Amino acid sequence: MLATSREALRMEGEHVLRLSALAVPETEKVTLVEAMRSPAVELLVERAKAAGARALEDSDGALLARIVRQVDGIPLAIELVAARLGVQSLGDLAFRLNDHMRLYSVGNGAIVPRHRTLAAALDWSIALLSNAELQLLRGLSVFRGRFDVDSALRVAGEGMDPEEAFDALISLANKSLLAFDNEDPVAPYRLLDTTRCYAAELMLRTGEGPALRRRHAAVMRDLMGGATAALRELSVHAWAERFAHRLDDVRAAIDACLANEEDAEMAASLTIASAPLWFHVSQIEEYRSRVYATLACVTQARDPDPETVLWLHVALGNALFHTKGPVSETSAVCERAFAGARVTGRNALELQALWGMCTMLVGRGDYAAALRHSQMLTDATRSSPDPAALNLSHRMAGLAHHFSGNFAVARANAEDSMRIGDGARRTRNNTFQIDATVASTSILARTLWIQGDAAKALETATLAVAHADAGGNAMSLCFALFGACPVALWAEEFELARQWVQLMLDEAQRRGLVYWHQWAQCFALGLQVGTRDGDERRRYLRQVAAQLPTFDAPRKELLVTFCADWFDAASVDRVRGGHRHWSVPEVWRAAGRCNERRGRLDEAERCYLKALAVSRQQGAGSWEFRAATSLATMWSGLGRGSQSLSLLDEVCERSTDCNGPGLTRARALRDALRGH
Repeated sequence: MLATSREALRMEGEHVLRLSALAVPETEKVTLVEAMRSPAVELLVERAKAAGARALEDSDGALLARIVRQVDGIPLAIELVAARLGVQSLGDLAFRLNDHMRLYSVGNGAIVPRHRTLAAALDWSIALLSNAELQLLRGLSVFRGRFDVDSALRVAGEGMDPEEAFDALISLANKSLLAFDNEDPVAPYRLLDTTRCYAAELMLRTGEGPALRRRHAAVMRDLMGGATAALRELSVHAWAERFAHRLDDVRAAIDACLANEEDAEMAASLTIASAPLWFHVSQIEEYRSRVYATLACVTQARDPDPETVLWLHVALGNALFHTKGPVSETSAVCERAFAGARVTGRNALELQALWGMCTMLVGRGDYAAALRHSQMLTDATRSSPDPAALNLSHRMAGLAHHFSGNFAVARANAEDSMRIGDGARRTRNNTFQIDATVASTSILARTLWIQGDAAKALETATLAVAHADAGGNAMSLCFALFGACPVALWAEEFELARQWVQLMLDEAQRRGLVYWHQWAQCFALGLQVGTRDGDERRRYLRQVAAQLPTFDAPRKELLVTFCADWFDAASVDRVRGGHRHWSVPEVWRAAGRCNERRGRLDEAERCYLKALAVSRQQGAGSWEFRAATSLATMWSGLGRGSQSLSLLDEVCERSTDCNGPGLTRARALRDALRGH
């Protein structure tokens, strides 16, 4: 005998086969052909045709996927909504398929009454529940994602005997009102959206909602506190497996608290505690919006806690940097957080605020101030026993010194950071930050190339990208590519550069990381100029040169290293004013090239000599090769071949440990001069 039932009959000889919902597409971004591979979509299309729906087109794949995902792939629900497609457009149905329609869509009047709507089917099941089961089901409706037994009982089992509550939970799963995944060891339970909507309506009728939502928020806050503590103990992937599924519930809990002024303090606590989760799953833009809302709610309250407000500013500053960059708003928020953190005496808060200031100042191009703040960070962590804090100080020192043109110091700090390595587990001291290994390796790759070791720089850059890609964090990947893309472009590895630049463009755009997308666009300019030639290249050079006034100083510092034609008077004035930065030799070289073209040969020579002197002062071998080649080429054209040869001999003979296109060109010119 074959029988279907909402729960096992518990008869002797019975063999139970649990039927899950029909498989739905993993994403809504699918074509019609791709969508039709899903049994849920296949059923929807079959029933829609029977109801007189129009012929489907390839662009309908996304709408079909959205509909079946909204009804959880439940065959009855699919049957019911498909019946509407005879009198309602597909787009309108997908747009209007809210909780009420999912529960009350009318199907075939010939079928049994309890199957005419999902609500009727659930009414029939709910009527058979005990009081304990019904209370627990109402309470579980506040969950938006998967949950475990402990979370379920803490939220929904209030006032119930623990054993009775646990038995009710198991009974709900046995009666198919609660989905159970036997292969999920972390959070095996969940309510299907349709069941949750129905149970939420029951909860509203009882008035239990406010208390349940507060307990839900408190449980999420405690879980996020545990998640922060677990950063030190778990690998990135193990941490994600344990906590990433909580995002939907954290999101819902924050929103519920923000809707009630009395829960502003809980909203703030949960927003701060959940920061590692938002940053891990790279939902920074959404997190920024919730920090804005939470700050507004907290600051309107009477006597807000100053430390809470500071943590919210630290969180907002970091979110703003990754999504908008070092704009004036970011600067103001970071400065406010830093000023407040210094007077609190809270080490974790001060380190986070210092990190935010250093990063913002580097992004803004104020490298002297970044050096001062990185020194403060070094002083604050000098006696710290926490490897993560020490790693942080080395990373920020490496970053600040790199962009200040102090490459030997930058390299030493990056290597010190990498030596600390896995000992620097994530803690509250680095909650908002990119992966420590990625950060150090990325800066080291850039530094190695500028120092003249192109081969090792490429190897290091590849390691940084691979490590970031394996970690699955968009910010870490973008930072790895921030270091790797220019290395590939400078090394003229254009196919590799093409892959990396496109990856950075896609990842930054997908995650709303506007700041990193802007850098990716700069790398794309360098890629284009490196792969074009002839008249097409000349037109492109003029086109980008005309856009230079729209770029900020840090991007101009980069662009001049891709093409000596991409510099302007403001860049030279900045250097003449004594501003020290990582590409000063390239600015002087570009100025020399410009003067040479205009026939101002004495001024061109002075600029080239400055480029040569500064590159040697910085220990920037790659910039030295370029400056020496430009100067030697000009001298050679003026009949000063012996002087050219002497310069190139000096540069090439001192560069036994160096390699790359710049040195190759210098040697080729030297050989050509010797031939003459």
